[in-house]
Amino acid sequence: MSEFIHHLRVGARLLARSPGTTLGAFLSLALGVGACTTVFTWINGILLQPFPGVVRSGHYQVLATRTPAGALEPSSGLT
Repeated sequence: MSEFIHHLRVGARLLARSPGTTLGAFLSLALGVGACTTVFTWINGILLQPFPGVVRSGHYQVLATRTPAGALEPSSGLT
């Protein structure tokens, strides 16, 4: 345990020796964590959680129109 405390003290001394580099590293780390959290929150809210009031969110329907020849052509954009 004393070796761990020794390493912590040496690390703290090295960080205190160059405060500009330490600040830059901490700001980069904070920005990265914040960006990852934001992206995960967006993906979770948009893609992973079902829409409220939708019973079967895994199913979707494609709207189609019938051509004069009798063929069906999708018209909803979900092809």
